[in-house]
Amino acid sequence: MKVTTEFATGGGKGIEEVGEGHWRLEMRRDQQVYENYFHFRVESEDYEGEATLDVYPDQDFLPVSRRILDTHFSPATLWRSPEGPFTQRVDAWRPHPQHLTEWHRDFIRMRVWLEPESTLYVSSHHPLAPENWTGMMRGRAEAQPDLCRYGSMGETPDGHALGYLRIGNGSKRVMIVAAEHPIETPGSWATWGVVDYLTSTLREARELVDEYTVECFPVVNVDGLARGNACFNSAGTDLFRSYTGVREGRFEAEETRLIWQHAVGSELALLLNFHCYMGGDHFQDYPGEGHYMILPEEQEKVFSPETARLYREINDSVVFAADARSSHYLPAELGEESLCYEIAAERDVPSVFYEFNGALNGPYRNMKNGIGVFAAAMRVLREG
Repeated sequence: MKVTTEFATGGGKGIEEVGEGHWRLEMRRDQQVYENYFHFRVESEDYEGEATLDVYPDQDFLPVSRRILDTHFSPATLWRSPEGPFTQRVDAWRPHPQHLTEWHRDFIRMRVWLEPESTLYVSSHHPLAPENWTGMMRGRAEAQPDLCRYGSMGETPDGHALGYLRIGNGSKRVMIVAAEHPIETPGSWATWGVVDYLTSTLREARELVDEYTVECFPVVNVDGLARGNACFNSAGTDLFRSYTGVREGRFEAEETRLIWQHAVGSELALLLNFHCYMGGDHFQDYPGEGHYMILPEEQEKVFSPETARLYREINDSVVFAADARSSHYLPAELGEESLCYEIAAERDVPSVFYEFNGALNGPYRNMKNGIGVFAAAMRVLREG
């Protein structure tokens, strides 16, 4: 039997066999400022029977890293798949049965059944590898060439394409940016839900793609995703907080430069930035999602009066009119280090920053919630 993280999107460390079929694993925290996630591959080899995986917080950052068990997981949905991230099938990941999961003070215990010569991926989330996201976008562009076009802003430092899917033929442009924090895959799935919605036969979707062109970026931190990072890119930069100075031509990361230059390259009507919130069902009222806004006093600085009004109305629509509304109306703050703030200051463009639930919901629920947030924002945008 073998347990490893040596594969694309794998995340973890401290792998140790403590007995036959019993392994101790650690989550890997990017740096002091970010949480723990995990993604391991279990290869049974000639082992057959039940195996036990004890997953601990990152021991190098105790006691802070214990917070993941107190506030962000217990109890949560954990995931398993025989195919891992190397498939385009949305249903490749299934929830690990709750009765085979134990939540302890210092670790999570997962019990799994292994057949000989089998492979099983276990994870705190439900990822796809970068190549699969690219394949899904290219596949949709090939299937519906009259409506969809695949594009790339350029290459990341690790040589991945920073790709996106452009949907629609309208003159007004909308951008959806997801996975600045790469392991926050619910934001990626929410973006793909919007892709499905816009390419459907629904009348409201047809009207939207006639009026707008929507550019969907399921993963902008492609290098971080491939490396299994929770937050940072390959150079250790948090892309979410990397936009200070972009209006003066200063870029903390190559991805920041590519995204910024694309965002300001032509007129933009709306920016949506999708992330993930890992609150378990004990932490807040359902659905335990997150909503961020530029503070009112800052709105006066970066928006014209009319855009400030539109910004507030769009975000109220997301909170109150979307099925996937945030669990709190008072939002967290978006500062000048964020893309939403800087695009507002540079181009007077409204935005939505939303975190979908990654502790309780899977791909399908987050896709559905992404459609709800997008549709609520677009209703207000169209009405002006």
